[in-house]
Amino acid sequence: MKKIFVLFHLFFLNKIYSQWEYISNKSENKIEAVGKVVFNEKFKDSIIFKLSKSRDLELSFSIEGDFFQEDETYYVILDISERKFKASKAKVETGKYIICEIKDMVNSERFELEDFLKIFKMGESLVLTVRNNLKVIQGVNQLIGSTTAINRVITNKVL
Repeated sequence: MKKIFVLFHLFFLNKIYSQWEYISNKSENKIEAVGKVVFNEKFKDSIIFKLSKSRDLELSFSIEGDFFQEDETYYVILDISERKFKASKAKVETGKYIICEIKDMVNSERFELEDFLKIFKMGESLVLTVRNNLKVIQGVNQLIGSTTAINRVITNKVL
């Protein structure tokens, strides 16, 4: 009975579950690690983190959702386990904010995608803050389970 109570407590009361999954998309010759961002308030669109690798491209890390429009400028902060990073090099497409490089906001150190993923995988949670000219949104992602999904994308080959 104690084991059932402990499992109930871990999964439901503490909300400890994986928000990340590994997806193999054979029709597009792409593999992806996808993590959902959760908001405190109802938001009309979901936003996800997506690490993808295809035959044509190297690794690509993006934040995706209808919130992103090509003609807008965005300021993106990733707060990973008490460290704050700003997206310093990024490309905006409709529905996507593709991050190429991030900058540590304390010591101004810059990280390319591969180095950033190492930091990302070591974190426990991530707070995403996105600001454009009209509004600011903030959401949370539990990084539990991200390591497995990200490692599978990095190490597996695209068929």
